[in-house]
Amino acid sequence: MPTAEPNPEPGTFASQRVLKAEHDPYRAVFDLCPTPMMLCEVGTLRVIAANVAASKLHGTCPELLQGRTLFELRRVSDLTSIMLKRAVGHEIALGFGYHVRQDGATFPVQLTVHPSEVGGKPLWLCVLKSLEELLAPREGEPKRRLLEAVGRLAGVVAHDINNLLSVILSFGSLATAHLASDSPALRDLTEIRGATERATLLTKQLLSLSRKGPSCPKSLRLNEVVIRLEKLLGRMLDDGTELVLDLAPDVDPVMADPAQIERLLVQLVAETHGGGHPGTLRIETRNVELETERGRERHVLLRVTDSHGSLTPDVGALSAFVDSGNAWLEAEAGVGTQFVACFPSARGESGVAAARGKVRRETVLVVQDNPHLRKTLRNYFVREGFRVLDAESGLDAMRQLEPCASVDLLLTDFVLTDGSGSELCRALRDRLPSLRVLVSIGDAEQRDALRLDERTESITKPFDLRELDALVQRLLDQPDVT
Repeated sequence: MPTAEPNPEPGTFASQRVLKAEHDPYRAVFDLCPTPMMLCEVGTLRVIAANVAASKLHGTCPELLQGRTLFELRRVSDLTSIMLKRAVGHEIALGFGYHVRQDGATFPVQLTVHPSEVGGKPLWLCVLKSLEELLAPREGEPKRRLLEAVGRLAGVVAHDINNLLSVILSFGSLATAHLASDSPALRDLTEIRGATERATLLTKQLLSLSRKGPSCPKSLRLNEVVIRLEKLLGRMLDDGTELVLDLAPDVDPVMADPAQIERLLVQLVAETHGGGHPGTLRIETRNVELETERGRERHVLLRVTDSHGSLTPDVGALSAFVDSGNAWLEAEAGVGTQFVACFPSARGESGVAAARGKVRRETVLVVQDNPHLRKTLRNYFVREGFRVLDAESGLDAMRQLEPCASVDLLLTDFVLTDGSGSELCRALRDRLPSLRVLVSIGDAEQRDALRLDERTESITKPFDLRELDALVQRLLDQPDVT
């Protein structure tokens, strides 16, 4: 009978001593441990063993978990496989994601993976921790409410300051209109205007960070978000901690909510603490090619590295608030802790069809009462190879559909001249259950009124064709719902 190694060699993990064989006495420890654990194959991520705690967490029994893969247990868009392939044999990877119970319900999980082995075969020992309690209201509720109140106050103050800054800018413009180009006073007023514009940028950041409500993704470049926050983040760091930006100049645009990304960065910096010791907080962006279950896909990586190692596993829960990307936390000796997020690339419409390697052939119905915008959208879809129907109202849309056998995508305004986009969507889905729908909205209240799902998305006006293209491809690439 194999025995436990007396001490792990430097650089190895204690978990490598666990479960060397079926008759190992540690098997009982694994089975009866109250911490949910699973053993998965390195390549396929197939579960070869699960303890009772892990099976209860998933609402099933150990035998039914065996044979399933992390692809099946975690939500489809999660990049777990990418993370684990990067981490093979030399690091512990901590990731946040949603797991699926036997009844189909999802729940948030922090996943910690350690290199292990059984009979000389490399495996992952997966330790799970439910984050349902962490993300739900709990003992720290009064503190959370206080922070929310401070955020609301910051928003109110920022609005008031913006009004004052508007007065300064307005009267500054009036004053400069009466001065000669070589006047000393003009140079002074120019300095005042520059300082006022910088103050305006700060109040915009306060308003963005205090904004509540649903996510409003749009096309953006992560570099611009980071640079906009550089001074604010630098002031938040402990003495002795240096902020280092390592931003690739050619990063692709991504579809994300800029306020959400800003709040994420501020929260990450707020979590770091060096205790006055020298260190660095590095923010990095890169274009990366990732091998996903759908093939090679281009992503933009955002990595925040704290050399002090002060980011903890609970920080992984922050990724619950990043709707458009996948995120996890990694720890590596000598490097520190790293918060890593990957966002699908949203490269511009020029060359998008070439990047996809195909031209779309689906049928699109555009419902838009503005004739100029309707013409622009029609020209875009025709250029991309779609068959296009267009209408100026809901009634006109139903008439357009009569001689057409099928429509794959409906692009409609939230408000139509003879009803609403939601009503038109319901009427069309009675005939076309698999119809994809993209609704253009004017504000968050309209988005709240929509019932968004895998086949229904919203896009906030004004939008450009780059944003539109990314959402159209995302909708049409979703598998049919049976």
